[in-house]
Amino acid sequence: ENEIFPDNFVVPNVCKACGALQWSRFGRGVHGYVVKSGFHDCVFVASSLADMYGKCGLLDDARKVFDEIPERNVVAWNALMVGYVQNGMNEEAIRLLSDMMKEGIEPTRVTVS
Repeated sequence: ENEIFPDNFVVPNVCKACGALQWSRFGRGVHGYVVKSGFHDCVFVASSLADMYGKCGLLDDARKVFDEIPERNVVAWNALMVGYVQNGMNEEAIRLLSDMMKEGIEPTRVTVS
């Protein structure tokens, strides 16, 4: 029998659903699957995990995922920034924006909205 497993295209959608429903426990399970499957180095998967943790109010976990992304793009930076803002951590969001610009990543409309 053929088994089908979520890949690096499906996992971000599952993370998005977990964040929207604030299903942090299920999201942690997804995170475990990501690590076991080797998707944790994929910037889009890791960004979706950071976003999910932020939406669940677990900013330390979001930051840890973000810090482990090997090559961060603007999507990764935005994911953590949105989590900070949604949880009232505006000073951290501004510091993150400054760090992002120091890294040479240009803010987008999403970043400043």
